[in-house]
Amino acid sequence: MIKAAILVAIIIAGLIFGPEVSGSKGYVLIAMGNYTIETSVTKAIILGILFYLLLLGIEWLFLKTMGISRRSFDWLRGRNSRKARKNTYAGMLALAEGDYKNAERLTAISASHSDTPLLNYLAAAEAAQEQGNEAKRDNYLKQAQENSNNAFAVGLTQAKLQIKQGQLEQAHATLTQLHNKQPKHKKVLELLCEVYQTLGEWQKLIDILPVLRKAQLFSVEQGDQLELRAYAGVFGQIAKQEGSHGLQVYWNKLARKLKAEPSLIDAIAAQLMSLNDHPAATIILLNAIKKAAPERLLNRIKLLELDNYQDVLNSLETAHKKQPSSAAIESALAQCYQKMQQPQPAIEAYQRAIAIQPNANDYYQLGLLLEQQDKAKAQDCFKQGLQLSQA
Repeated sequence: MIKAAILVAIIIAGLIFGPEVSGSKGYVLIAMGNYTIETSVTKAIILGILFYLLLLGIEWLFLKTMGISRRSFDWLRGRNSRKARKNTYAGMLALAEGDYKNAERLTAISASHSDTPLLNYLAAAEAAQEQGNEAKRDNYLKQAQENSNNAFAVGLTQAKLQIKQGQLEQAHATLTQLHNKQPKHKKVLELLCEVYQTLGEWQKLIDILPVLRKAQLFSVEQGDQLELRAYAGVFGQIAKQEGSHGLQVYWNKLARKLKAEPSLIDAIAAQLMSLNDHPAATIILLNAIKKAAPERLLNRIKLLELDNYQDVLNSLETAHKKQPSSAAIESALAQCYQKMQQPQPAIEAYQRAIAIQPNANDYYQLGLLLEQQDKAKAQDCFKQGLQLSQA
């Protein structure tokens, strides 16, 4: 607009002053080195205006050309983006359908022009792993990290893929780094819990159990069961590494609540018995049945191998007074009498146990004891026990 106004002003000035200066043309001399240009003032003004108009035309042509180029560039860029979105969608669909080769190709080639390169590379990594190509998977994950500032998401995806591939040690290392960055992240905790169980890292699982409970990743009952399983796993590891003494030291340091759990009592007794330390197992088992006598512990007591069973017998008789109608106690008493070479009390205890709750093993043991007294009754016991075992 300003340029047009200037041009109009020049033309008007020419119309006004042109006739006046036509009679006195004036003189213009331009010298450049060895060259000189001579002309009248009128011609110089006209040439100046023409030169200015030429510059305006060149400017217009330049801007017009640049505008076309920019629109072409924008169109091409938009076309690449549209094609990338189309390939990304097709790649994700192929991944969902299990066409991993096409899924990898489509998501990888469109990553550079995609609006979400991170998702493209992560999808390509998953597709590469499904084809068994771990090197390409790791390369895609590296590219994902380079094309995004969300290293945590990349690490989490890497851990998931490593677990799926069975690379548990690598997943353990990846998850540990993520856990150090975000100790309360639910998915990291969930995967750590899974990896710890699979690798048998029971003490580490016990250490993070309070955080797992607080994150409410499972119910209270599930958390309790997981805790008991973890401690039982620790017992097994300590038994192998430190033997009976190390196992007892660890047990004594446990909270009273845990030492009252029948499953843990049974687990440590089993470990001590596997180490042939039946006396230590006896002490723990007999202390446990002073207040109550769960069937699980009574069955474990039956497996004890001792030189003297008197302490066991005394504890079982005390338990029998508290629970006179317990088939499990009667059966344990019978076993104890049997090991102490007292057949008649053993027979009577087995008969009482069977009267309360028939059991195939009790019938079999009773039959063995009756063989020397009454073969017919012994055969009947064997028959009854066989029928129960096949029921």
